[in-house]
Amino acid sequence: DESTGDIYLSYRDYYGRTRGYDRSSSGTYSATSYTQTYTYARYHNSVEVQDDYVYTTGYYYSSYYGGMKKYATGATSGATTLWSSYTGANGYKGSIAITSDGDIYVSSNYQYNYYSFSNWDDKIWVHEKSASGTYSGSPTTTLGPNPPSMSYLSTPAIDTSDAIGMTMDFK
Repeated sequence: DESTGDIYLSYRDYYGRTRGYDRSSSGTYSATSYTQTYTYARYHNSVEVQDDYVYTTGYYYSSYYGGMKKYATGATSGATTLWSSYTGANGYKGSIAITSDGDIYVSSNYQYNYYSFSNWDDKIWVHEKSASGTYSGSPTTTLGPNPPSMSYLSTPAIDTSDAIGMTMDFK
């Protein structure tokens, strides 16, 4: 959580368990002091915190696996289902990202463990928040699949031989 420094972890289990570890005033964390929430976003692998809410998603298209869930930071229950299943986008789901406007991006790149990746569709699905604050399981926009020429970044040559403490940002 960028506003507090609290850390949220998702456990890849049947109950969609997440844990929130509060950052103390000294900047440390306790491994034994946490809030735990069962979201029922089954076998999730991504968690995102935005505007005092924790978001997580179940990994498959069926409503049995939970779809997209949201709950207030610090809560131990009360996860809300934003949508219960993914329509028109079967297969595993990967990382999620939430914009400050509440739009949700879901990738098709799924990591099962440290050596096993699956990218079923080479796409990113955008679920825009409606004016009434609701979402649809159907994406409002689909990005990709990109042609191979869009899979890397190419810049003009940059001489960094005299650079000390240089940082670069790309947009």
